[in-house]
Amino acid sequence: MQNETQSEDTVPRLHRPSREEFTENYLRKNRPVLLTGVIDHWPALTKWTPAYLRRAIDKDVVEISMSTSGRNNKSEKSSMKADDFFASLSSPRPDANPGLHLQPTPPTLLADIEYPPYFDPADLLFKTFLCGCNTVTELHYHQSTEAFFCGIAGAKRFMFYAPDQNPFMYAEPWNTPYFQHTPVIANKPDFERFPKFRAARAIEVVVNPGELLFVPIRWWHAVYGVTQGLNVSMTLFWYADGRSILLAKHNPIRHIASLVRNRPLDVAEGLRRLVRGK
Repeated sequence: MQNETQSEDTVPRLHRPSREEFTENYLRKNRPVLLTGVIDHWPALTKWTPAYLRRAIDKDVVEISMSTSGRNNKSEKSSMKADDFFASLSSPRPDANPGLHLQPTPPTLLADIEYPPYFDPADLLFKTFLCGCNTVTELHYHQSTEAFFCGIAGAKRFMFYAPDQNPFMYAEPWNTPYFQHTPVIANKPDFERFPKFRAARAIEVVVNPGELLFVPIRWWHAVYGVTQGLNVSMTLFWYADGRSILLAKHNPIRHIASLVRNRPLDVAEGLRRLVRGK
């Protein structure tokens, strides 16, 4: 196994680490890491063309969200004819393009992937398939889950901000459903509206097709397309351990208050996992 040089300002790259190494050095230490040689054999990497995806997604109408750099994550979902969506993949616009979210993922597509050997499949909470051109996901964090972002088509640039950057992030109010979002646009910040964001330290990494990125609980991140054209990814989510769900080192009162107010099921799961020693 090869471990490349890392610094405090980079996301390390590891080639096919053992589960023990991943767990001890990254999962338990709440640190992002880019893994290679883990999913590069997936059939999805070669099979998931627009034509194949259209056949696999046997729907007349699909749920989409408009992907626009410079707009936060509170955009509403809408519906679109499936044929129109897949036609849009061949002529993307430079400003805004529909992104297709599938949950649950069709069984035909699930047959083209394998779960990475770094978590128990029984712990998988949900998975999100995203397909589109030049897709954008603005700043947010996952309040109770760990995640693997699986690159399938098109390179994506992640901008990470560690939990200790919370004082600069202008999080939405704790008593709203969007408490884990911010109106700040990471790659085009408005410093007149958000002057504290000047002090925020970003850690950037590019995820290429066939690479796997660990996104730890409560790390702020925004995701932008690097290559023009088709972007396809699968993100796998599983609950963090009980202590990580319930206890936050940075701004702990806001964290638990927002969970109790907006995510009571996550609180129950955190308590259940604590009792079970997970």
